[in-house]
Amino acid sequence: MEPPLDLATVHPDTVRDPIDPAERIYAREMGYPETAAQVAVNHVSAMAEVEYNADRNCLIAEPGGSLRAVLQTFLRRPDDEVILTDPASRALIDTVKAANANPVLAPLVFLPGQKWVIRHRAFQDCVTDRTKAILLQSPCMPSGVLFSKDDWGFIGRLCKTADLLLLFDTSFDTVIYNFTRPMWSHPASAPGMADRTVMIGTGSGHLEEKLQKFEYVVGPEKLISDLRPFVWSKPDHFTFCQVDSFQFARGPLMAAARQRRNIVINALRGFPIGIPDGGWSLLLETSDYGLTAQQATARLAEQGIKVTPMDGWGRVHGEYFVRIVFAHQPAPRLATLRERFVKAFRT
Repeated sequence: MEPPLDLATVHPDTVRDPIDPAERIYAREMGYPETAAQVAVNHVSAMAEVEYNADRNCLIAEPGGSLRAVLQTFLRRPDDEVILTDPASRALIDTVKAANANPVLAPLVFLPGQKWVIRHRAFQDCVTDRTKAILLQSPCMPSGVLFSKDDWGFIGRLCKTADLLLLFDTSFDTVIYNFTRPMWSHPASAPGMADRTVMIGTGSGHLEEKLQKFEYVVGPEKLISDLRPFVWSKPDHFTFCQVDSFQFARGPLMAAARQRRNIVINALRGFPIGIPDGGWSLLLETSDYGLTAQQATARLAEQGIKVTPMDGWGRVHGEYFVRIVFAHQPAPRLATLRERFVKAFRT
């Protein structure tokens, strides 16, 4: 089992200069900013290659409510629609519903044993005169699919043509396997999209629960100004060490997650799984075994395997898919998955 990372021992003076491509992107954050807003805009500016200002382009908010506040600010009618992927995070779908809007899901393409495919036509087909926004992650949870520069270019053109707002949930924006700068693309860097893209994320990037003390909302000055009366902001009194320790944890945590993902992929070779480019999970299709996700979940539980049925996470990729989360599972236990999956699905 990998030893837990002791954040108490992580101190800026002891952290080496970033040399790995997955860490190098954080070089700009090593300037020890004094506020959470500065940390957030440094991060988003580095990822998007767009300059944001901590005072004009950022809000620091209580955890958990920023996305709903953003949706309620910009969506005016109860029949307004928001496009997401299929599958998509159940939390995102439920937040759209809680904002009295309708989630419309654009199906990804599932290829067993391969990476998921983003189909541009699926997004185009979702647009109606009621569509007001597109809400995306990259990598997406739970599929782990990663939007490319070409994908973001298409999404940008679609947003401009239909006059849509793009909401980018940055929960997993650095949780990318085999990360290199050339493979990474950001929606705000697509032509004309900096003025219509709002980024929403957490201070910890979901890497360490103890550090999830705030959320940030970063975007163009006009949109942030419109949001200020409605987002429940909190005093920005966090220091660099309180807020930014999470970035030092990324290297060890990402290495462990990459190892675990590879163990799972190897253990389940031949099973109908989607290969994730990032994130903490992958999906397995259960229809090949004549089982619904609920039935497969029960069988796997008998073998000591906890999975999540994807009912409610997608219309196309929901009822017959289960999610396997490998983020915090010890590697030796993951290595035993194959035998237990074979027993669970044996007819």
